[in-house]
Amino acid sequence: MSDQEEKHSGTNKVRGQIDDALDELQGIADSIRLKMHLGSKEAKDHWEELEPKLHELQHETERVVERTSSEAKDLAADLKERFLKLKKDIGA
Repeated sequence: MSDQEEKHSGTNKVRGQIDDALDELQGIADSIRLKMHLGSKEAKDHWEELEPKLHELQHETERVVERTSSEAKDLAADLKERFLKLKKDIGA
């Protein structure tokens, strides 16, 4: 496996781990939501505090992934341009 394939695989692994964690949190949240009508006022208040934090985490995770992906693409394009210039300069 090339270095590039290993890095891509590593990125996919991290993304998969993040997605798995978010899926697990969403599953727990769904379970709580279903049982909430039986809960106490205190539990409902706590739920109303926590649920927006889950949504915030999901949105922040997506924003970070998009930003990081975009930055990586920009860096790769810049590096490619520099390599091609060097290749041309040395006549390779």
